[in-house]
Amino acid sequence: VSECALYDALASGGIAGAALDVYQTEPLKQHPLFELDRFIAVPHIAGYTRDAVQNLGMICVKNIASVLIDKQKPEFVVNGL
Repeated sequence: VSECALYDALASGGIAGAALDVYQTEPLKQHPLFELDRFIAVPHIAGYTRDAVQNLGMICVKNIASVLIDKQKPEFVVNGL
């Protein structure tokens, strides 16, 4: 999302509200978006919940077993093989 375009859309009333947890440049320390009442800046922490960490561990174990035992490609590979 272009923060400048989002600002323009919020300021003009083109959209009613927005929330972001990821920015083009991080950390985004200052931006006119932060002055708008209809904008919410939230931390990017969904991956750090107890369930997310447990699920990540299970995915890792399944992928290791898949490669070593079943000779299969792992699931959810981000950077490729």
